[in-house]
Amino acid sequence: MGYNFMYFRLKRPVSEYPFKPSTSFDYYKEVRLLPEIETTSNLFETMTNSNINVNGSKDEGAISYWWNTPDGGSLDIMLDPDRMVLHVDTHAHWRYVLELYLYLRSYIDSLYIIDNQSTYIYDENSYRRFIIDSYDSN
Repeated sequence: MGYNFMYFRLKRPVSEYPFKPSTSFDYYKEVRLLPEIETTSNLFETMTNSNINVNGSKDEGAISYWWNTPDGGSLDIMLDPDRMVLHVDTHAHWRYVLELYLYLRSYIDSLYIIDNQSTYIYDENSYRRFIIDSYDSN
């Protein structure tokens, strides 16, 4: 298992990123559904030079994809059937999480990244800073 992120949509953007939700933050009230599964699955087919392949269906209708990233790593991408989030199990440089995010955001509005370990929510700029800070500290 790698480092885990998720992509999801917020109904209302917050004022500052990264954003650390309080314990009272109700994800079910704040998160918008992603587009239909069929529409989202077709998005990966148009990503040029991506080497993203269908990785089969998983638990109870989830759709999974595998991206062999250019650095020799991989991203395991899973869309839940409830369309709340796209899970990204990361075994590659985190810049590929950003690259996939930017690609998806061109099709899906109000998309954000959440770090599953810290629960911080990122927009594009704050995630770029997070990558730099994370890799520079190692």
